[in-house]
Amino acid sequence: MDVAGRARVRPTGYRGSRRVADDGAPPGWQPGLMASMSGPRPRAIAILMTLEAASLAAASSIHLTHGSTGAGIPEAIICVVLAVGALVVHRRGARWRATALATVGFAIFGFLVGLNSTLRGHQFGDIAYHVTVLPVLIVTFVLALRSGSPAPGAPAPGRPETPAGAPQQP
Repeated sequence: MDVAGRARVRPTGYRGSRRVADDGAPPGWQPGLMASMSGPRPRAIAILMTLEAASLAAASSIHLTHGSTGAGIPEAIICVVLAVGALVVHRRGARWRATALATVGFAIFGFLVGLNSTLRGHQFGDIAYHVTVLPVLIVTFVLALRSGSPAPGAPAPGRPETPAGAPQQP
């Protein structure tokens, strides 16, 4: 109880006087707000991004071995961007959500450019690949978009709402 007789509420993620991550590791291991990393969503996003990067690695290697550098090189670039983004999301860095949105958004843009190119060239295998993976990229983007912090003014998950005018506990 504090001086005014209110119960003191300790924020989530604190044990004793030292800030710790959810798994008990020191704060340097998982930077960022604990509230924004709750649930399996970052892991699911990282898995989707890894699968998308793997499919791009396969498509790029097929194109590059058949001499189609016009498609193979952009696919390789998108693959690397998605793979690095997936690693950041998997590690749940401080800006994992922004990284997921930026890298998946880049991949969606690249896929739209690639789809436009393959539609004009009537390459049905490539069209099928782009039409199949593009919705998965969009779903990944929407998952990342919806997995953000709570709405402005809403209490963070795991924290009780404090009455108006009450001082916040550190």
